[in-house]
Amino acid sequence: MAEKLTKYVLRNTTNNDVMIGDLGYRIPARQSRDLLGKNARLNYDLIMKSKASGSIAKRIASGTLVEVAAVVPPAPPPRKQEAEPIKTDSAIIFPQRTKSYITINVSDIDEESKEAIVNEEDELLRNLDSSYEDGMLVVSDGKKKA
Repeated sequence: MAEKLTKYVLRNTTNNDVMIGDLGYRIPARQSRDLLGKNARLNYDLIMKSKASGSIAKRIASGTLVEVAAVVPPAPPPRKQEAEPIKTDSAIIFPQRTKSYITINVSDIDEESKEAIVNEEDELLRNLDSSYEDGMLVVSDGKKKA
């Protein structure tokens, strides 16, 4: 079966309007019309039947109408093959982060420094004031800011 046309344009070569009787369509003098266009509102099968042995065939044979364009749509491009999904084996174990990259060597800090760090942290925790404002926790160091 032949491809369906997407555009079928006829041109009236006379100084008078031409009526295509079996389609009930008029083409004005010295103008062209696309019979398959949205504005024509004609049935594809009726147009092809008229072109084969109806009013369009008679008008083209007499020279009153001239076929300007009969456009067949281009073939669609070939489809690309879809890549197959990567198959994963359920026995594969994916690594998880269990250790930190940062190591702190506590043995390098002397006893006085350790006590100073602990005392400083305790002092900060004692001095912190916390309160809720507008549903959010607000933490301050207890010192009034000017």
